[in-house]
Amino acid sequence: MEILKQRIVLAIKRSNKTQATIARELRTTNQNIYNWKTTGEIRHERLLPFAQATGVTTDWLLGCDIADLYINMTNREAD
Repeated sequence: MEILKQRIVLAIKRSNKTQATIARELRTTNQNIYNWKTTGEIRHERLLPFAQATGVTTDWLLGCDIADLYINMTNREAD
């Protein structure tokens, strides 16, 4: 969940939207967004709308993005 927590924070930052704006778009509360950021826990039915609102993919949010796999493989080869 640590990766999800970090990526939720980063997605919000990269979106150039406020937490309150995203909360309004998702019809949720600012407190819910805050909880997602601090716990890394987000209900599965909220994941895709959150990704869309922030301009990222669900794969990226969950740490399963192909670019991440490539970077990890490249780093291992350098060791």
